[in-house]
Amino acid sequence: NMNRGETLTHHGKGSWRTFLSRVWRRLRAALRMPGPDTGAILRRIEIMERNVILPLKVAGIAMLVHSFYLSPWFGDVLGALDIAVETTQYLLWIYIATNVVMALLLLAMWRLPSGLIQWLAFSSTLLDGILLSALTLVSGGYDSILYWLFVGLIMRAAISVPRATSQLMLSLTLIACYVMAGLIDIAITDL
Repeated sequence: NMNRGETLTHHGKGSWRTFLSRVWRRLRAALRMPGPDTGAILRRIEIMERNVILPLKVAGIAMLVHSFYLSPWFGDVLGALDIAVETTQYLLWIYIATNVVMALLLLAMWRLPSGLIQWLAFSSTLLDGILLSALTLVSGGYDSILYWLFVGLIMRAAISVPRATSQLMLSLTLIACYVMAGLIDIAITDL
């Protein structure tokens, strides 16, 4: 009648490897965090994207259209910044059209495949990051108050895109968008 230590010593190094391998597998299984089920992911997307973000986008788009076309806030700009503002105005119309399609899909989300809805949440956040980069560029680059919206976008990605690899890729892309907008602003200022 031997205890565990004597048994492992008695059988040699192979038994230690087997024992450590078994302990390692049990430890990994105990620490494994399962991802949320599809229903939970869709509820997150419904709450965040459809119930919170969609109304905010409608208000934000209305403010941007007013700012760009009814009371221009950028004044009489000449040169390279004028090109950036004009490009942002064109980007705004593409953004509006794309968001109309995305909004219709979100309103019918429970009738669509879950993979499409998850892709929609990812794409929507990425599209918002691209527009926000353009707006950051025309509103002061790194000095823009819009910086805080990038932080909000990253937090939104954490809620709406729960898969770790997609979330990480999206967050890094949003950070790159902000950095690029600031660098372009510096380059324009140096002209």
